[in-house]
Amino acid sequence: MLYADVLLPLPMADAYTYLVPDDMADRVTVGLRVVVPFGARRYYTGIVRDVHHRAPSAGYALKPIFVAPDETPVVRPAQLRFWDWMASYYLCTPGEVYNAAVPAGLRPDSETVFSLSDGYASAPTLSPKAQAALDALATFPKPPTVAELERRSGVRNLLPTLTALVAEGAVHVDAEVKAGITPRRETFVRLAADYPDEESLRPLFDTLRRAASQERLLLHFLDAARPFSPDGRQEVPRKELLATSGASAALLTALVRRGALTLVERTVEPQPLFLDRVTRPARPLTSAQQSAYEAIRASFDTHPVCLLHGAPSSGKTEIFLHLILDTLRAGRQALYLLPEIALTTQMTERLADVLGPRLLVYHSGLTDRERTEVWRRLLRTDSEPAVVVGVRSSLFLPFDRLGLIVVDEEHEPSYKQNDPAPRYHARNAALMLARMHGARALLGSATPSLETYYLARTGRYGLVTLAERYGAAPEPEIVLVDTKEMRRKRRMKYDALLSPPLREAIDGALAEGRQTILFRNRRGYAPVMECRSCGYVPRCAYCDVSLTYHRTQHRLVCHYCGRSQPLPTHCPECDSEEWRGLGYGTERVEDEIGALYPTVRVGRLDTDAVRTPRAYRRVLSDFEQGYTQLLVGTQMLTKGLDFGRVGVVGVLSADSLMSIPDFRAHERAFQLMMQVSGRAGRRDRRGTVVIQTTHPDDPLLQWVRTFDYVSMATALLAERRRFIYPPYCRLITIILRHRNEDTLRHAAETYAERLRPSFTDGLLGPYAPPVARVRSLYIRQILLKVPLTQPADDVRRLLLAIHRALLPDFAGLRIHYEVD
Repeated sequence: MLYADVLLPLPMADAYTYLVPDDMADRVTVGLRVVVPFGARRYYTGIVRDVHHRAPSAGYALKPIFVAPDETPVVRPAQLRFWDWMASYYLCTPGEVYNAAVPAGLRPDSETVFSLSDGYASAPTLSPKAQAALDALATFPKPPTVAELERRSGVRNLLPTLTALVAEGAVHVDAEVKAGITPRRETFVRLAADYPDEESLRPLFDTLRRAASQERLLLHFLDAARPFSPDGRQEVPRKELLATSGASAALLTALVRRGALTLVERTVEPQPLFLDRVTRPARPLTSAQQSAYEAIRASFDTHPVCLLHGAPSSGKTEIFLHLILDTLRAGRQALYLLPEIALTTQMTERLADVLGPRLLVYHSGLTDRERTEVWRRLLRTDSEPAVVVGVRSSLFLPFDRLGLIVVDEEHEPSYKQNDPAPRYHARNAALMLARMHGARALLGSATPSLETYYLARTGRYGLVTLAERYGAAPEPEIVLVDTKEMRRKRRMKYDALLSPPLREAIDGALAEGRQTILFRNRRGYAPVMECRSCGYVPRCAYCDVSLTYHRTQHRLVCHYCGRSQPLPTHCPECDSEEWRGLGYGTERVEDEIGALYPTVRVGRLDTDAVRTPRAYRRVLSDFEQGYTQLLVGTQMLTKGLDFGRVGVVGVLSADSLMSIPDFRAHERAFQLMMQVSGRAGRRDRRGTVVIQTTHPDDPLLQWVRTFDYVSMATALLAERRRFIYPPYCRLITIILRHRNEDTLRHAAETYAERLRPSFTDGLLGPYAPPVARVRSLYIRQILLKVPLTQPADDVRRLLLAIHRALLPDFAGLRIHYEVD
């Protein structure tokens, strides 16, 4: 007997063994997709992990594989090794990795469908709801789903009724495998085989003398296909023929019936995204860029990983592009990682101008079919080497000749996947992927993460510095404004958002026809709404946070669970009608700027204003073309965007960036302020950056003012060494959740007690995080500081052993891990 171990897209630690039917034995191999039954009435699309003749030790009857939809594997063995590493390192299951890695179009599962049982006699005591369900079932030609039945019957919440009808024997329940994304098929038109040359067409045209429309369509086809010419197309897509000729489908059908033309349907490969793009050579590098390029290539001879520490606006992308072209010429693939979908818009256009159809784009903003087509194209071994530009999910693509991974803006927190599992960091995972493929990895940033900078400075990574801005553009002037002092001297109102120096800078930029960016890293109108009479603050019923007021929607929104409600007209506590907003977000900034500058066009860039890639492109395009003169936004503004007419950047509150309770807060604040400052004064004109703060003497702000990354990194690394934080240890946060706070507290204390003998000094907690309840689940955390000398496998085994031992004693307990 032949058996297959199948990995399912479920949070289970092991693969399940299935029987391989005889008719599939010759093609079931590692990496093949198979649809298998799981449970009573469910089917899942799994991936074959192993094929063997070892019978399971248990005596239960094995289920056979239901169907194998492909002839060849869709997952490469190297991908499975990468999944195994990710599951082990980030303390999750291979099934969770598989679920995140493979596009939904390649892993269809099953859905429950219902049908009338044969010979069932209707009972007189049926409820109106049950009778409506049976009447609706009788109208379907094939078994419907619950959702389809509810739409047809007009009755909601039918599942309990259907369950009762199944118990009575009135209704039969079954599973139907959903259709996944199948390869695209297209109909082509060819000349019939009876007409091998032009002379043989004469009798045909004689018969068409009285059918002028058919004759015109045939002539149009011959002109488009040129079937007798050596360089002719021989066949034309049906859709194209009808569109260009203006003929109807009935005319084409008539010619087919005459035997003049034949229709052929076949699978077609999707056309590359930039097939018709007119490409140009890569721009020559400046002397500084050329030196950095050569230094990177030399570094790759001794270090598989290199950090390019380049100043803002130094032209790092051009260096990346030259290295990518080198990789393609060597016959290998390249992956260009960006932290967010939003960045791919601008970067894709720049890369496509040089790479043309060799460029592939992959991110979650694409449709299932588009993602699946990229996946299938990379599976083809006969295709020329390609470059993929995308976000963290691009790491899971089926590369087979990977030669280079570029991680742009490597410091960005957006590279960290938070929910659901696997909770991985794309930068670190990219380094492992490159290692598995024998590829080189290049990390690029103007403000590298301290972990990366430490590894480069200590020789683990190569380090190349590019300090010169492209085109000799001058660094912007950094102005620190003490808002506390200005309010004390009454030069600035207490609730004013813009200080006089920032107002003057904006006025000057507008007078010169230049643009302004205002940075506020908080969305919404007001983070807190308070009753003026009694001080009541609306809070989320499911999370331990106040509700944020969004003025455009006139609603209070929870930024943790997403629930919203209208702003009450009266206070629930004292019935007052007066509310006031405490604090401010981008929505209020946009509102007040519009009042201060009524003739200026103002745009807003945050996740509320740009919910789709199209909306994001519209906001960016308006600003790039000068239609918008002032742009307000969150950290989305800081991510490598290139604008040529920005004269002023305003950071409205540096203090809010530095006061976050996190050991990375100062590092992150420096990065954000440096990155947003880099948007000012590009090309040949100097810009101005105004940073509003109540602590202008803070050392961090002085480092920002002088663009002194090295001093900042040196000071913060010394602090982390003193208190033992990364890069001088590894962090693992154990996060426990439960609906009952007392049960959770007991579970967390039990977990910590079992850990304490192995981590006496490096264990902090259990403790409640600042937001201790989200979506009705209470939260406790335990922080582990793992010494760099302690084997990671030993730590993982210990954590998983405690995890497994704890769950039976605490029903409903959820545990997951944040590694690094």
